[in-house]
Amino acid sequence: MKRMPPFLLSAGLIFWGWQTGLWAAALPMALMLEGARRLPLRWEFSSSDFSRVSDLCALLVVAVILYLYSSRRSLYIIFELIQWLPVAFFPLLLVQNYSTAEKIDVRAISLFFRRQQKKGNRTTFSEVNLNHPYLALCILAASFANLREPGFYIGLMILVAWALWPIRRKGSSPVLWSFLLVVAFHGGYAGHLGLHRLQEIVERKGMEWFFDLKREVDPYRSITALGHIGALKPSNRILFRVVPEPGSAGPFLLREASYNHYRNTRWYAHPADFSPVPSGDTSRSWRLGTPGPEPRSLRVLAPLSGDRAMLKLPTGAFQVDHLPVLEMDRNPYGAVRVEGGPGLTDYTVRFGAATPLDSRPEAKDLSVPETASAVIADIGREAGLYGLPNPSVPDRLEAFFEEQFAYTLDLDVRRGEPPLSDFLKRSRAGHCEYFATAAVLLLRSAGIPARYAVGFSVHEESPFGDWLVVRSRHAHAWALAYIDGAWRDVDVTPSGWAGLEAETAPFWQPLSDFFSWLRFRIARWQWRESRGDAFRRLLWPGIGVLLFMAMRLFRKKRLHRKPVPSASVTAPPAPPGRDSPFYRIEERLSSPGWTRTPGEPVRTWLNRLERDLPDPGRIEPLFGLVSLHYRYRFDPRGLTPREKADFEARAEQWLASDPGPGVGFSEKPAAPLEN
Repeated sequence: MKRMPPFLLSAGLIFWGWQTGLWAAALPMALMLEGARRLPLRWEFSSSDFSRVSDLCALLVVAVILYLYSSRRSLYIIFELIQWLPVAFFPLLLVQNYSTAEKIDVRAISLFFRRQQKKGNRTTFSEVNLNHPYLALCILAASFANLREPGFYIGLMILVAWALWPIRRKGSSPVLWSFLLVVAFHGGYAGHLGLHRLQEIVERKGMEWFFDLKREVDPYRSITALGHIGALKPSNRILFRVVPEPGSAGPFLLREASYNHYRNTRWYAHPADFSPVPSGDTSRSWRLGTPGPEPRSLRVLAPLSGDRAMLKLPTGAFQVDHLPVLEMDRNPYGAVRVEGGPGLTDYTVRFGAATPLDSRPEAKDLSVPETASAVIADIGREAGLYGLPNPSVPDRLEAFFEEQFAYTLDLDVRRGEPPLSDFLKRSRAGHCEYFATAAVLLLRSAGIPARYAVGFSVHEESPFGDWLVVRSRHAHAWALAYIDGAWRDVDVTPSGWAGLEAETAPFWQPLSDFFSWLRFRIARWQWRESRGDAFRRLLWPGIGVLLFMAMRLFRKKRLHRKPVPSASVTAPPAPPGRDSPFYRIEERLSSPGWTRTPGEPVRTWLNRLERDLPDPGRIEPLFGLVSLHYRYRFDPRGLTPREKADFEARAEQWLASDPGPGVGFSEKPAAPLEN
């Protein structure tokens, strides 16, 4: 394989840092690699040294796996792990580029081959240069950042063209070569999009089939029944936190889903197909629609339980920022799900008066079930809804329920009577699900398109921070009414419901809230917004390990200077020290099967020969000559005239006393030993 073009490997590292956001690691790594090209500093590393650095890289991989597993607890740690692999394997690449050898014995980076050697396997092992495999690793790691923007594919095209240009066929037309490369890239991009679309179709159809069989575990809330929210009410556990913008104290309604079809005490979202949400300027910004008038914002600090979760969004949400997830999908009824996010999210929602999040009204948004049509018509007349202009109907409906109905969690439903009819005609007491269901059907009977929404009411201030806390008992249901070209929230549940539920809180709730706050602070420290924070948490321990390994490697090796090859067209002058008499000794010792392999340190080679010669004294004098040879060959100061004369005399004495090439060697050479 030809030598890698200048700056290509550093460009690959910059590309990886750009795509993954790990700039703090990519820039120093690129500078250190460029230093290997510019500085005439080289060290002689043995196979054992390379093996130790390889083991360090394996330990770094294990450390990253343990860190990701302990902090994320997600099936998607493989994505994060692959993005960190260029950091984990960088020490091995750095040592190779600063060594006197351009290649590494494959045994140094393979535990399997090392075991084969210890077992006496005499298989010939090759040497590899890690620059090209490392460039491929950088591209692979960058692809797992999954930014889904044109910049990735453009950067990939540049890197591939950069790598292929030096090895193009001689005499080929540069114009034709470039044209064919562009055609190949366009075909690859089209195939990439087609495969991604096919994957989405297969996943969606598979999920639809699966959840048709097991509706009770539907994570996307395409169906909800009366009583689902009521089951959450007895719990005081804090689920998430909300930070409103200055001047907005709440209350807020944050929706998870909405439904358009009611039948037999159940609400359905039909059709509930989800479609991808495109990301904005960065992978953490997601555009849900066009901005509405007078936009506002709020922050939501919520855990994502599992690999898929529903977002909590206000009506009119048009953009979500600072949310690092792999995918985001939405359905026509305001439900937004995310996949592959961190354990704790801290995202900002921008919203306005208009509602691009929901689809326009349909015929189902005006339908009233025949089983409930009579009682709904009676209540509509009692409330005086008919004949009012549409904007006045929600206010009249809210006042009617406030005056004529009561809020309670202790339901008294007669057997044989539909729950909604019993609520409207007899008991006139219930919780938010009954009020919201009745409001939707009453709005529809008055000619106003309406939908059923579920989510949370945000109103309780936290004593431990500048945010609002949302508990399980704050789960809520309300109506959505389409009035004057926009959907608006209509909450007809009597206003005192939150206070009534707060009165049922146990006396130990403050203590429970304190421990919840403590867990939240720990989780917030653990799940910081930037992936660079994770790098900083690993930085100092990693630096300590690397410094320790560097001291072990460089302390026992003499520093040598190896001139960097000139880029000039003229042939460079012969390096000093080429007339060293040790080269004649090396030629004398060489014989079939015993020649010093490329990149093998001289001392390691001599140790191997000394082991197999019956007369160890033949090799022993050469170890002293090696030190003089290195000084004469690499030290800028060279040898003094007296030292040079002594060096040549000792070399000539050894050559005169040596019996000749191949004499005294074992018949079958054994595998070389590592120094």
